[in-house]
Amino acid sequence: MKPDLLRAENLAYIYHDGTRALDGVSIALGQNVKAAILGPNGAGKSTLFLHFNGLLRPHRGTVYYKGQALQYHKKALQVLRREVGIVFQNPDNQLFSASVLQDISFGLLNQGCKPAEARRRVEEIGFKLGIEHLFSKPTHFLSVGQKKMVALAGVLVMEPELIICDEPTAGLDPGNAECFMQLLDGLHQQGKTMLISTHDVDLAYQWADEVWLLNQGKVMAQGSPVEVFSRAEALQAARLKTPWLLEIWQEMARLGLSPTELPPRNKTQLRQSMLNLKPEAG
Repeated sequence: MKPDLLRAENLAYIYHDGTRALDGVSIALGQNVKAAILGPNGAGKSTLFLHFNGLLRPHRGTVYYKGQALQYHKKALQVLRREVGIVFQNPDNQLFSASVLQDISFGLLNQGCKPAEARRRVEEIGFKLGIEHLFSKPTHFLSVGQKKMVALAGVLVMEPELIICDEPTAGLDPGNAECFMQLLDGLHQQGKTMLISTHDVDLAYQWADEVWLLNQGKVMAQGSPVEVFSRAEALQAARLKTPWLLEIWQEMARLGLSPTELPPRNKTQLRQSMLNLKPEAG
């Protein structure tokens, strides 16, 4: 069994205004998984993510990466941030260079990469993401979707092992949101470990392998999507709804119409479940 890639033990963090953002949070993230953290605004999701690559340091508790407690001196953080990349919810908080090419190159050049090698890696990532036509454009002229892609490119060019996306579909229309999540799926298939935060219970239910439900700085539930989203009281406390796929299956089961033991995780499985229903003899 592979060891955890990232582990947080009993994290606590209080902001200067007295807000208790994290209150004894413990999670363990395995290697090459797709995981999601859910919760209402103010639950502590973004604060937790900022602990995972050392942008924040816990007031209590410890973050471990590959079994080693994080060190907060400059050299250790440089190494960590090459391996743990974060795409912020608002890409304007991440993009600051004059052009797209300069922005994607910034991290590499700041880490001492030679300009020619940095250019090669940026062009490679740009072509993979289909944004090479944006290289000469000013970042502030881009759409929200384009900004998210550029922010992701700036992370990917560092070749991280863990990619964290804070509300990856926020501000995107349904089509672009689906494309972005498909892109994250592709990165996972290439061996990357993926961690997202989201308010979208349907997205998390269908996409993630593991789910944590965070509320008021505490972990209220954790496990597989089916396990977590079957806990109605925890969802209600966090002001979240049951995913529609699970809700339909639960109603089918209540009526004795569900032929499958496990709930469907996507539309295809639900459709097959319905096709397998046998009408009662009249």
